[in-house]
Parts: sequence; structure tokens; C-alpha cells
Amino acid sequence: MHGYKILPDPLPALVAGYRSQRIASSFGEIRSYEEYVRYFPIISYRKIADDPAAYFPNDLKMFLRTRGFTGPPKQIPYSEAMLEEVAQPLGDWMRRWLSPGKVALSLVSLAPEEVATPEGTIPSFTALAKQLEATGLVILPPETPTQDASFLALSKLIIPRAEALVGPAAQVVAFLRSIVSQGKVDLLKPLRYSFLTGMAEIGRLFAPEARRLVPHLQVLEFYSAAEGLFAFQPFQSIHGGAEGGLSFQGSASFFEIETGKGVHPVVNARRGETGSLIVSTPVFPRYRIGDFLLHLGEGNWRVLGKDGRTTRLGYYLKHMFPG
Repeated sequence: MHGYKILPDPLPALVAGYRSQRIASSFGEIRSYEEYVRYFPIISYRKIADDPAAYFPNDLKMFLRTRGFTGPPKQIPYSEAMLEEVAQPLGDWMRRWLSPGKVALSLVSLAPEEVATPEGTIPSFTALAKQLEATGLVILPPETPTQDASFLALSKLIIPRAEALVGPAAQVVAFLRSIVSQGKVDLLKPLRYSFLTGMAEIGRLFAPEARRLVPHLQVLEFYSAAEGLFAFQPFQSIHGGAEGGLSFQGSASFFEIETGKGVHPVVNARRGETGSLIVSTPVFPRYRIGDFLLHLGEGNWRVLGKDGRTTRLGYYLKHMFPG
């Protein structure tokens, strides 16, 4: 047993949503974490790609196509309700940092792909962008390169009302480096924060360089994917609390860690435990996201990199031979 006598939050809402997908349409009542695990095996994106229709919601509205900054490009099926559920935690977190009326500029463009539905085609990019902007996030039009003249012109329109840049750590730093090298650092004056997607070496390499390039920016770390916001740097760690690490939020997703000894919820993890992250989001149940994590203790985690032999070996060597 994992300490759960009943189905823990937010699994009841997630399971109810999965019933609109073919994979769960015939399942009986699911009352506990153990039953949830029995009904839903761990899946990878390869399995989803082999039978994508099994994971389509009944009210499929669009696919979001990722651009593959941290892994292979993916196409994620969304219903309108899924978009709202995924966007809400991001919006809640953004509002803790942004002033009223201000927005964050995302350096990642999620391009919706058209798909035929009984009601017609999917919403346009403009409709999707407006929906996400309501959470405080302005995303770029599809295929907008972040270092060309058109993006620079777009930035001049958006940044005056933006307080933050959001995106993969390497891409945010590359963008800042490009702006500074062009002598256009004044363009960045309205910004107060830089949100970097959690990844390997973010604390040692990317965050320090972002601070060096634009000293007035406060650099914060979060962990997300097209499937949703997973974890973020705790508010108290910026304001005198524990240093480093990411804290999982569970308002819309459920998280497990797969170790050499099995799989259990992240809330049951021991300090120093490592493993591969399994996420249950409004989009997919028990999805192996492909990242290798370390539990720092007290609910704080570090993303060590993409789960694979090189990442694991590198961590174990550093752990065995520190310095």
C-alpha cells in the first residue's frame, strides 16, 4: 500500500476526464490509487503515437504541435476543457509575480494543427493565443524565429506591457544574448523576471548567465511541457526560504516517480531518491515524460536531465566522486 485509502486529489477529476477517451470508456469505478495503477499502465509517447485515437477526447478540438526544444516534436490532442485545465495552474502561478494588466512573453510557439470535428475545424491560432493570454501568457505566432527582425518588431509591441520572459533555459539565454549583442538592451528594461524551464545545469550555467546579461532580471525556475505546468520554484525560496529545487503543484496533475524499486507518488519519496517522472495530466494518464529527477528533501526536486544512460551515469559518478 502507498498510504492512500481513497483516490487522492486530483485523481478523481482526472479519471472523470479520461472517460472521454477510448482507453478508459469501459472502466468500472476507480476508488483508490492502487486501482488507478491497475487500470492505467505507464505509457510513453511512442505508445501514444502507435494508437493516438485511443487518447483522443470525445470533443477533440485541436492538436498542439511542440517544436522539440527539449526532445522530439510531439502532437498533443486537446479538448477545450483540457486547455482550460492545463492553463489554469500556469495562470495562477503567473499572477503571483506579474502586476495587474501585465503579461509574460513566451519564447515557445505552440502551433495548433487543424483537425476535422463534427463542429468544424479547430480554433485559429488567434483564438488559442487569446485563451492563453487570459492566463497572463503571450505566445508567439507559429514558426516565429526568436532572433530575426520580425520577432524583434513583435517584441517592441509586446514587451512594453510584459514583465517577464518565459521559455526553455537555453532559448531564453540565447535570446537575451542576441538582444545584448545587438546593443538593444534598452528593449529589456520593462522586464522584471525571467522564467526558465527546469532542465539540467539550469542553476550552474543558464541562470547565472541570464543574470550577467541582464542584471536587473530576477531569474526563476519552473518545470512545464505542452501537457501542463508541473512544478515551480517555491515562492518562499525567492523570499528567504529554502534555496533551490522545484515544488510540484497538484491542482491539475498527479505525479509519480519510477525508481529502481518501483513506482510511487512523489509525496512518498525519500530525500536523495532519484527516478523517472510519471505525470497524469488532463491530457494523458500516467505518462512517462522522459526526465530524470532527484528529490532534495522537503518536497523540493531537481531536474537532472532527460532520462537515459548518460544522465544517470553522470549523476551517479558525481554522487560517488563529488568535486
